[in-house]
Amino acid sequence: MKKLKKEIYIFIRILICSTVFILLCNFNTVSAQGIIEKITDNLDVEPKEMVTEQIILTPSMPDSSTGIGVSWYSNTSSTASKLRISENSNMFNYIEFTGNNATATAATGKLSHKVSATDLKPNTKYYYQVGDGNLNNWSSIYSFTTGVKAGGDFTFIFVSDQQPKNQNDANTWENTLAQAMRKVPHASMVLSAGDQVDDYTGDDILQETQYTYFTQPEDLRNIALVPANGNHDNNRIAFFNHFNLPGKPSGVGAGGVEGSIYSFTMGDALFMVMNTNADLNSQITWLKSIANNSIARWKIVMMHKSLYAVANHLNDAVNDGSRNLLYPVFDELGIDLVLAGHDHSYIRTYPMKNNIRVNENIVDGYSQNPEGTIYLQTNGAANKQYDLVTNTPEYYTAKKLSGSLTGPRILYN
Repeated sequence: MKKLKKEIYIFIRILICSTVFILLCNFNTVSAQGIIEKITDNLDVEPKEMVTEQIILTPSMPDSSTGIGVSWYSNTSSTASKLRISENSNMFNYIEFTGNNATATAATGKLSHKVSATDLKPNTKYYYQVGDGNLNNWSSIYSFTTGVKAGGDFTFIFVSDQQPKNQNDANTWENTLAQAMRKVPHASMVLSAGDQVDDYTGDDILQETQYTYFTQPEDLRNIALVPANGNHDNNRIAFFNHFNLPGKPSGVGAGGVEGSIYSFTMGDALFMVMNTNADLNSQITWLKSIANNSIARWKIVMMHKSLYAVANHLNDAVNDGSRNLLYPVFDELGIDLVLAGHDHSYIRTYPMKNNIRVNENIVDGYSQNPEGTIYLQTNGAANKQYDLVTNTPEYYTAKKLSGSLTGPRILYN
């Protein structure tokens, strides 16, 4: 699996606070693209807030250390898309970036805006505002920190299956993320393994309502989010409208919404996001091309549906054939870690290769250079969790935990 001699020094610190799991990893970061416009006048007074909402940050791609992507919604009177960024909290000496004109959405009277910033400094805190370029039409000032360059360490927060249907769900999700941010205040990004919303019937208006709940946490204004498309997201246009992500890669087959299949690097890690609700065979071709042409030390895949589950979806990957289709590919490419959700419970597998547990050399509690892939599935980040199917460990289960507070709380060594 790994030809290079390296230690898998993945510290998996699990914060079980309302079902969020935080991965502190010995990983690192890198840049992007956009349209730059130097602004010569300086601003030292905070502008009046405009009617913007649902602001979301995403990493710049394919290299995340020197840029950022921003998306937001506004009323229909604001069609231009502008982003300004400064190293100063009062926005002094800002740089302005321009995106395309806003596009219509299924939400009545709402437009979707996207702008990308490039040529920023790695591992640097920036302040930003979004608007349409008019003097008084700027949002409040928020901040983000660009990722580290190759060779640097970084942390990230891993969540899944928020699925907020109402205000109570939104409050739980907001609390979950807030606890995670307090526990790991310097996290570089939040990875979300899908089902950002709950409706999967094709009701675009209902999904838009649920996205207002999903985007409620103020913490999302200040940290990059990396979303996967889940079965409840259902490849609807609202997913594309809410996240500033690249279009579908060349050669990838039908079925996946734009922006649901992408990759980027952060430090020495390559992240590849798949869409398990779209054609997997063409994604395999894309995955091999990206992984085989990367010099990243760590290769990580995130997707919604897990290959190894322990609750309601225990046998899904066997029944639909996805386990037998994908694990040989992950073995071939030397994938270190696969992150998933969907089963609303927690599981970490042993290192797996050829669908078999790999023997490990444990030193001081850490697995040294295992020849296999670890599969990690996190619980739901709001109010929807599942019980374990069985109290006994599956052949692949290193640790598992019921998502439901009424279910068994079982951990294995």
